[in-house]
Amino acid sequence: MTWKTTFLFMVLATLVVILVGWLTSIGILPISQMINYSDVGLRFIRVWILLAIAIGLIVPTITFIIGLLFDF
Repeated sequence: MTWKTTFLFMVLATLVVILVGWLTSIGILPISQMINYSDVGLRFIRVWILLAIAIGLIVPTITFIIGLLFDF
């Protein structure tokens, strides 16, 4: 397995998650919200999702760049 395979897997997995979220939000996928969150709860979840996305992009990118620089 090379870095290209790993990178392709990460890209495809990310695109699938984004596609499912988008299709659910516009109502094409019949997935309904089971828990009625308060406004504070929804804001909390949104902040954590944004942090997870940021960390999920930043950490692999830094690792990839370090791997290229030091020829791992």
